Amino acid sequence: MSDRLLFRRFAIRVLALVFILGAEGFLASVLLDTRELTWSNGWFVGFIGMVGPWSVRFLIGFAAIYGTFAFLKHRQALVDIAVQTGPFPVRWGVLLMHVPALAAFAALSRILFRQAAVSVSPNLIATLWAATGLATVGFCAFALIPPRLWAQLAKRTGKLWMFSLAASAIACSAGALTDTLWKPTSKLTFQLVKLFLSPVVREMVIRPERMLIGTQRFSVTISPECSGLEGIGLFLVFGSLWLVLFRDETRFPRSLILLPAGVIVLFLLNSIRIGILILIGSAGAREIAVGGFHSQAGWITFNSVALGFCVAARHVPWLSRAPLKVRREGTAHDATSAYLVPFLAILAAGILSRAIAGNFEWFYGLRFVAAAAALWGFRKTYAGIYGTFGWIPVAIGGIVFVFWLALDFLAAGTATIGMPSRLATASPQLRAAWIAMRVLTGVIAVPIAEELAFRGFLMRRLVAADFTAVPLRELKWFPVLVSSLLFGVLHGGRWFAGSLAGILYAKAASHRGRLVDAMVAHAVTNALLASYVLITGQWSLW
Repeated sequence: MSDRLLFRRFAIRVLALVFILGAEGFLASVLLDTRELTWSNGWFVGFIGMVGPWSVRFLIGFAAIYGTFAFLKHRQALVDIAVQTGPFPVRWGVLLMHVPALAAFAALSRILFRQAAVSVSPNLIATLWAATGLATVGFCAFALIPPRLWAQLAKRTGKLWMFSLAASAIACSAGALTDTLWKPTSKLTFQLVKLFLSPVVREMVIRPERMLIGTQRFSVTISPECSGLEGIGLFLVFGSLWLVLFRDETRFPRSLILLPAGVIVLFLLNSIRIGILILIGSAGAREIAVGGFHSQAGWITFNSVALGFCVAARHVPWLSRAPLKVRREGTAHDATSAYLVPFLAILAAGILSRAIAGNFEWFYGLRFVAAAAALWGFRKTYAGIYGTFGWIPVAIGGIVFVFWLALDFLAAGTATIGMPSRLATASPQLRAAWIAMRVLTGVIAVPIAEELAFRGFLMRRLVAADFTAVPLRELKWFPVLVSSLLFGVLHGGRWFAGSLAGILYAKAASHRGRLVDAMVAHAVTNALLASYVLITGQWSLW
C-alpha cells in the first residue's frame, strides 16, 4: 500500500475522531448550560461553571492550530506516523468502552446540571463528571490511533504543541488581554468620527464625557466594542494564516507590511462606518441605521480589506513572487471562478441586503438576482453539468429533510416561532412576493451555487489542483468529509446537520458521477423545508 493511501487512511481516522467528538460536544453544548453551576453548590462545581466555556474554546483552538501547523510544517512526520498507523486496525473493544463512558457522562450531567437530590457531595459528582468526560474522549482517541503513535506525534512535531497551547490560550483570553486597549482606541475612534463628520454636519452633538456624538436628530454612543478591535483581531488571524498558506507565492519579509497596513485601513474604515451610520440615522432612516447597516457594515468593511489584502499580495510585484505574465493573464478561462463566483455572489448579496434592511430583510431576493447574474455570466462553463436525473437524488433530498427536522427538534424542542411581525402585517401582495423570492432563492439559486462551490470545486480540489479532471465517482472519504464539515460550518448552529447533509449530497453526486444529482437532492431538501415552514409556521427553519 502506498504512503499516499496510508496518509489518506490516517486522515480519515483523524476526521472520524473529530466528527464523533464534535457531534457529542455539540449535543453537550446544546443540552448543558454551565451557568447553572455556581459556587454555592460547591467549590469544584463553581470552578467548572467558571472555566467550562473557556476550556471548550481553548481545546478547540488548540486542536485547530496544532492540526493546521502540523500539516504545514511537519507533513513528513504525519506521513511516517500514517505509515505506522496503517497496519493497526481500529480497536473496536476500546471504542466500545466509549459508549458506557458516554452514558455515565450523560447520567452524571443530569444529576449535576439538574441538581437532582442525591446524598453524594456535589464536588464528588463534578469530579466524576469531569473524569467520565475525559474518559469518553480518551477511549475514542485511542481506539482510532494507538497511544504510542500519539506520543510519537508529539515528539516528531517538536515544540509545536507548546506554541499551539500558548496561541490558543492567548486567542481565548484576547478579550481580557485587550481590556486595556478598549478605552484609548474608543477615544481615538471618537475623534476620527468627529473629524469625518465636521465637514458635512454643521451643528454636531458632542459629549466627550459620555462618548456621545451625532446630530440633533440622531446620535450614537461609541462604546469600547465600537473601536473595531474585534475586527482587527479577526483580520490579523486571517492575514497571518493567508501568509502561511501562500508563503511560497509572496516575498518575505516584505509581505508582512500587509498586516499593519490592513490594521490601519480597517481602523479608519471603522470610524467612517460609524460616521455614515450617523448620517443615515439623521436622514430619517433610523431603522436601517440601527438595524441592518449597524450589524452588516462591519462585515462589508472586513471583507473589503481582506479582499484588498489578497489582491495586493498576489498582484503587486514588490510583494508577489508570481510571474508578471501570470498576473496579467487573469482568470478568464479559470474554471475556479465559474464554480465559486455564484456562491460568493450570494454571500455578498446577503451582506448587502442585511446592511440596507431595518427590522426585516425586505431585499432578500437580491441573493437570487446575484446568483442568476453570476450563473448566466459563466453559462458556457456549465454546459456539461446539467442534465437528467433519477429517483435517487430525490430520495436523498427527502432523507436529509427528515433528519434535519429531527435534529432541529432535539436542539430547539417543540417551541414554534411564527412569521416575523413585519412580514405578517405587510400587504398580501408584498408578503406573497417576498415569500416567492425566498422560495426561489432557496430551491433554485442556493442549491446550484452551493453544490458548485462545495461538491463541484472544493471536494475535488482536495484531490488535485486540476479539479475538473477529477471524476466524481472516484472520490474517497477524505475529500468528502473535509468538504462536508466546511459545508456544515456554513450553517452555523446547525453545523452537524449541515455536515451530514453534505455527505449525502456528495453521495448523490458520486452515484452517477453527475453534479446535477447533488443539486437536485439539495433542491428537494430546501423545497420540503420551505413547504414545511409555510404549512406549519415554523419560521425558525428559515
